[in-house]
Amino acid sequence: MRLLELTPGGKCTLTRDLDHNKVPPYAILSHTWIHGQEVTYEDLRQRRHQNAAGWRKVDFCLAQIQRDGLRHCWIDSCCINKAHPDEKHGAFNAMFAWYQSARVCYVYLHDVLALDDLVGSRWWTRGWTLQELLAPSRVVFFSSEGVPLGDKESLQHVIHAITRISREALLGTLPLAHFTIEEKLSWMKGRQTTYEEDWAYCLQGILGFEMSRRYGEGRLRAIERLKKE
Repeated sequence: MRLLELTPGGKCTLTRDLDHNKVPPYAILSHTWIHGQEVTYEDLRQRRHQNAAGWRKVDFCLAQIQRDGLRHCWIDSCCINKAHPDEKHGAFNAMFAWYQSARVCYVYLHDVLALDDLVGSRWWTRGWTLQELLAPSRVVFFSSEGVPLGDKESLQHVIHAITRISREALLGTLPLAHFTIEEKLSWMKGRQTTYEEDWAYCLQGILGFEMSRRYGEGRLRAIERLKKE
């Protein structure tokens, strides 16, 4: 796992790839991607494309970890070197655990200005954000201006109304293993993924096992394999 680190001098650097038992306390970002605007691993290393909208998310994370007394954060777009297939594959399988182990998950909603806009956010319609909602013990929602809107405990009634996910699953008062596969599949209702097979693959952490990715097999076949695991 590679993290963004805020140095004592206020500079942002990338750590080396850390062993799981040597990872410091960190925050983790949940967001929806803006096509062509996200900060990649190479963008961060070379400080390029600094007018891209994704840099606003990086700046937000660095400012927020300072406020929370942390020095490290993880952002999927720039902490994974996607040019290395093995690293990308490893990150895919470890993602649920990384969100689960974070001190706090920041949900940055680039299409939300105020709490009244929360229900209409695109974030609720994406497949991968489901595990990012459920895995961390603490999830805090922020507007596009970086203003905190509440956490998943204080917003549990609103979140339940949007997602129909039980409060016990949302808050972790019951383990995810308590819920049936049919219930977990129902949590994906109304959610979409860029690749149709990811509709099934993004559930692997929630279901508690790894499955091989076979892009091209189609969503229905991927779901059938998921049910057989």
